[in-house]
Amino acid sequence: VDAARKRTIIDTPPDILRFVSLPTVLNFGSVRQFDTKEMAFVCSNYSDETITITSASLLHGNRGFSLLPLNVPVQINPNAISVNLFQIQFSAQMPGE
Repeated sequence: VDAARKRTIIDTPPDILRFVSLPTVLNFGSVRQFDTKEMAFVCSNYSDETITITSASLLHGNRGFSLLPLNVPVQINPNAISVNLFQIQFSAQMPGE
């Protein structure tokens, strides 16, 4: 099962986007049916201010994807690069792309 799906990060408050660099594409590569694969959700804070993340959710619920436990709030220090916020898991339940 090819899990190379483009997922656009939306519903992000515009003020956060001034400071934080979020991934625009998450590519899980190939995942066999009934297998799971995890990937880190990584962001960066290029500002001189501390950013606080208070929640994270999937826009369409669980369509094979799930967020592994996230302890909020999460603070991202100023000028931090490659901060691992949480893990995202993909479970391939059906064959497809």
